[in-house]
Amino acid sequence: MKKTIFYVLASALIVSAGGFTAYKKLEKPAYNYTEAKKTTIVREVSATGKVKAAQSVNLSFEKSGKVAGVYIKVGSKVSLGQYLARLENGETNAQLLQAQANLAAEKAKLDEMKKGTRAEEITIAETDLENAKTKAAADLKEDYGAAVNAANSAVIKAKNILLALTDLQFKYFTGNNQDSVNISEAKKAAVKSLLGVDNGGTLSAEELSKLEGGAYVTVQKAVADLIDSDIDRALSETADALEDAQAAINSIKVLNSFTSTEKTNLAADKITIAGEIITISAKEQAIAVQKITNTNNIAAAQSALDLKKSGFSTEQIAAEEARVRSAEANVKNYQALLAKTIITAPISGIVAKQDAKAGEIVSANTTLVSLISTNKYEIEANVPEADIAKIKVGNTADVTLDAYGNDVRFNVKITAIDPAETVIEGVSTYKTTFQFTAEDGRIKSGMTANLDILTDKKENVIAIPSRAVITKGADKIVTVLGNNILKEVKVTLGLRGSDGNVEIVSGISEGDKVVTK
Repeated sequence: MKKTIFYVLASALIVSAGGFTAYKKLEKPAYNYTEAKKTTIVREVSATGKVKAAQSVNLSFEKSGKVAGVYIKVGSKVSLGQYLARLENGETNAQLLQAQANLAAEKAKLDEMKKGTRAEEITIAETDLENAKTKAAADLKEDYGAAVNAANSAVIKAKNILLALTDLQFKYFTGNNQDSVNISEAKKAAVKSLLGVDNGGTLSAEELSKLEGGAYVTVQKAVADLIDSDIDRALSETADALEDAQAAINSIKVLNSFTSTEKTNLAADKITIAGEIITISAKEQAIAVQKITNTNNIAAAQSALDLKKSGFSTEQIAAEEARVRSAEANVKNYQALLAKTIITAPISGIVAKQDAKAGEIVSANTTLVSLISTNKYEIEANVPEADIAKIKVGNTADVTLDAYGNDVRFNVKITAIDPAETVIEGVSTYKTTFQFTAEDGRIKSGMTANLDILTDKKENVIAIPSRAVITKGADKIVTVLGNNILKEVKVTLGLRGSDGNVEIVSGISEGDKVVTK
């Protein structure tokens, strides 16, 4: 019985001791941890490429025109964005300035509408309307004055040409042949419309010089009265008379028997009458355009006054905002047109070719300037689709060349990334071009290059190994060890480095012990 009790007690002690031992093992488990510390996070993309000779860039104007200036010569060193050559673009530049002025005016008007109308603004708008009307009348009067003077000059020249025609007619074309008949008929029509006399095909120069009817007298009346309607009629009749006079002078065939002076004078008369027809047409067109301009300007001023008086609704403000956007688009359009008249350097480099000459007419898309990059060699590498979004033009990279091993390093930067993919063994890649930042005699075409492209870098930030971060739902969690107690903490991540560390933006502090396993 005593032995039985002893064995029971012994067993209990053994079990108890075992249980105590197990508890101790649970109480002090082993953890792998690292301390959060401030460091530099660097993200890099690795790629392999080939060194190749730098290629030239051929440049041309996007539109035809006259070369206004050339600012470089063969062998010149140029910088990115530098002006190389320019076409004459004064008209486009003026249109851009006008568009910019219109945009400024529309913006000012929109601001004014949003502020509301004041009494003095209504007064100003009323004055603007009166000024618009005054200017419209003055501009139209000026156009009418120029037109009636042009008409007066035209009918005098036309009459003199008919007199010269008559001299040739009476000297060479007085028979019954077809040429003489044609001249007589054409002259008859011209005399009727210009001088108002029927059957004037055979009148002498002396008889013609005394005539003052038709378009001729209509013009003289318009000159004297300066009434708009009379000037309109004078311009119309003058245009018809000039057409008839041109037909008459053109009906004369040049004969071998003409003197050289007669031939010269006849040719000059034909040029003169053609020029007068163009002039009168232009004057009529100028008056028509001015009337439209006046109507538009007065309507705009009246509309502005009406708006001032009535205030501005939400719809009106929205409409003005649309006009501002339209004016902005117009400015961008002229900026784009202006850019087509200028050749700028897309890279820094050396001018290898320059064929543009100031004053010459050049065609669009004709190569005039060629550049080669300043550096003698560049690298082409195919970057996989998974990494292409991480890099951009301007990123720098460290390069090693297989020929010299890992201890010799060169510096390059990205100058171009092809927008179209190149499929290599079923994987989409994008050709990326790197330029050496300094020339080096050790660099040879065809060498294999290993690139570490620096895509991002942050200094003095808190970082921990990426493997310490776990994902729970939408949250990123790390386990922090403190006083032998584990605590899960939500963190915000930043830049992921190429060395396996990740930036911690918030959640833990420098020195915190973060469990890694």
